[in-house]
Amino acid sequence: MTITRVRHRYALAAALAGAALTSIVLSGCAGFHVGGASEQAQPPPMQTPIKAPDVTGPPVFSSPSPGITPDAASMAGARARLAHALVPPGARRSTTRPHGVASALALGFWCQPMADAIGYWTVPGESVKSVVSYLSSHPPQKLTLADEDSSNAAGDPDVVAQMVEYASKSGGQDGLIYEVTPLATGAGIRADALVVPTNATCATAPPGTSLGNFGG
Repeated sequence: MTITRVRHRYALAAALAGAALTSIVLSGCAGFHVGGASEQAQPPPMQTPIKAPDVTGPPVFSSPSPGITPDAASMAGARARLAHALVPPGARRSTTRPHGVASALALGFWCQPMADAIGYWTVPGESVKSVVSYLSSHPPQKLTLADEDSSNAAGDPDVVAQMVEYASKSGGQDGLIYEVTPLATGAGIRADALVVPTNATCATAPPGTSLGNFGG
């Protein structure tokens, strides 16, 4: 009820019934009767419901027990996956990390522990671009291209590594990731073949979201 309507009712009551009704009008703002008709107070206007904010937040990580390592079967699966890595013709396999090849994977993992089999190659006379083009067009067995990205090479913030990521399924954590770095005489490849062990603990995505492939 607005002030204008209160004043209107007071004036009408004074004209019809005299000053004796003044206190009734002022104290009974819910309605006023004239000749048997009644004017009911109008309900308050409907308000638009306030939309609850979207639930957001970082993934929740479960901490694995200290000392937990991948089981033998998961490691064997990771090594088998690495054996199916497809690298350019002329690539030279190395049992140790050549200088200039990425010293660590630039991605984290949503699950811990992870079975991770690592391989190293050098590709003389080839550019990073040509190696990435070959890797992205030759999917390893039973894997699908998930992403191509770039990141500072682990251990050397001045070197940008180009990454080619293959996953076993959409949103999966199993797969194979290549990191390609420039070398003085060509390009270097680090490959991480990944399998999630049965004893791993994994992050939980906030409601309404998903973690996506691999980790951050």
